[in-house]
Amino acid sequence: MTRWLRGGHAERSFSRLANWLSKTSDLFGSPCSTNRISIVSTDFMMQVFNRIKHIWTLHSLRWCKVVCFIQPSSVEIPLLVTTSDGDGLEMMKDTAIIWPWDFFAYLWKNGKFLQWIADDPNQAADRNIECWNHCEGLEFFDQLQLSPDQYGSCVPVFFHTDGVKIYKNQKAWVYSMSSACRKGPSMSTKMVFILVRDAMVVKSKTHDAIGRLAGYIMDTLMTGRFPTRDSEGNPFPPGTQSAERAGQYFAGGY
Repeated sequence: MTRWLRGGHAERSFSRLANWLSKTSDLFGSPCSTNRISIVSTDFMMQVFNRIKHIWTLHSLRWCKVVCFIQPSSVEIPLLVTTSDGDGLEMMKDTAIIWPWDFFAYLWKNGKFLQWIADDPNQAADRNIECWNHCEGLEFFDQLQLSPDQYGSCVPVFFHTDGVKIYKNQKAWVYSMSSACRKGPSMSTKMVFILVRDAMVVKSKTHDAIGRLAGYIMDTLMTGRFPTRDSEGNPFPPGTQSAERAGQYFAGGY
C-alpha cells in the first residue's frame, strides 16, 4: 500500500474519481472542484493508511509479547524521519534492539548455549582456550585483562555489519555478532541485534551511536551478568524485570 500511495497511483486513482464526481454531484460545492476532491481524497487515504499502519504495529507488538520467547527492547538513536510534507527531519527515534544477554539467557536455559559457541558443544571451553592462546601477545589482548583461568569461560565474539538489499533499491544496515569459534551458515551462527534502513541513516551519527551501543554490550558481556544500568548509564526502574535480574548470571558464569 505504501508503494501504491508514494508511486503516484493514489493521485491518478483519486483524479479519475474526482472527474466522475464532478459530473454526478456537488459534493464539494458548486461548481464541483476536481482538484479539491483529489487533494481531500489523497489526504483522507493517507490518514487511513497511517491508521492501518498504527493498528498493525500494535497488533505486531501484542503478537510478539505472546509468541516470542525473546522480547525486543528499544533504544533511541539519531535517524532521518520523513515528515508528512516529505521533508527529512533528523531526530532521536526509538529503534528495536535485541540485547545479547537476553538471547544468551534463552540459549542457556534451553541447553543450546554451548552449541552457539562451538561446532562441537562438548569442546566449547577447549575452543575458547585455543583462541585466547593464539591471541596472547596481540596489541588488544592486554586491554581485556584476562587471566589464563578465565580463557575457557570467556567466549571470543566479533561484530559484523553489512548493507543488505531488502526491496529493489532499498537497503538496510544489519548489525550482528557471532562466536569466533563457530563456523557455518549465518542463520545458525550469527545473532542480529539491530538494523536500520539506509534511507534513515544520519551520516556520522547513526552508525556512531550503534558503535557506542556495541561498547555497552561488550562491557556488559565481559561481566557475564545482566546489566545494572541501561545504555545511558541510568539505573533501571524499580520493579521492572531488568531491575530484578540486574547482576545475575545470564549464562551460568560464561
